[in-house]
Amino acid sequence: MNNAGFTLIETMITVAIIGILAAIALPSYQRYLTRGAVVDGQACLVTLQQRAERFYTRRDRYPTTVGELFGGGEQLSQVCGERRDYEVRVNSSVACPAGPCLELEATPLTRRAEPGGSLYLRYDGRLPQARRLDRWIIKNESRVGWS
Repeated sequence: MNNAGFTLIETMITVAIIGILAAIALPSYQRYLTRGAVVDGQACLVTLQQRAERFYTRRDRYPTTVGELFGGGEQLSQVCGERRDYEVRVNSSVACPAGPCLELEATPLTRRAEPGGSLYLRYDGRLPQARRLDRWIIKNESRVGWS
């Protein structure tokens, strides 16, 4: 008698191996997606910072909303992409001791629930001291955000 096929034990071992591989790969993939979202948020904030500096040069003040940075029918989705995992806003209530300054904030959307918080870019127009670049701050305010 010639029996062809797999036994139950062979099938269960295969399922267990696939489960172990998935348990290892899935968290790594999620961290990869989160890092990508943070990099996208940083790139968008830097682009908006450049636009805000041009705005400041023309009007001698920083913008109070993201909408002020766009003219001629241009939109945020054209600058930062259609599929964003974050919401961008200008924080006009930030206080700077050296004069006018700008704080841009990228807040993760709730559909991506990783631990972390918002990403901020603060800039006051002065040259950095001690060759320090603009400060990137990730605040850990809630359970929804980027890590």
